[in-house]
Amino acid sequence: MEIYKKTGVALSTLRKYKRLMNSEQLEELFADRIRRNVSELEQYGDKIDEEILLRQPKTLREIQNIIKEKVGITRSISRIGVWLKKRGTKIGQ
Repeated sequence: MEIYKKTGVALSTLRKYKRLMNSEQLEELFADRIRRNVSELEQYGDKIDEEILLRQPKTLREIQNIIKEKVGITRSISRIGVWLKKRGTKIGQ
């Protein structure tokens, strides 16, 4: 059985990789071509972190109000909680 059938990778992709390997352009093989969306909250992450450290809010509602006041972004409390958890930010301590 041919390799492209076993791996499920398109034959054209395998040919492209082989050509890159033969031409010693290995950097292109490992280039990150995935475009990632950056959330609005992430764009202001440092500014929000500074305010959280300064004010030391105890609840997500307080953080929601800080975000709305400082950067003008409105998000649900649960969405803010997920974003803070992803960043590793602790609140109420």
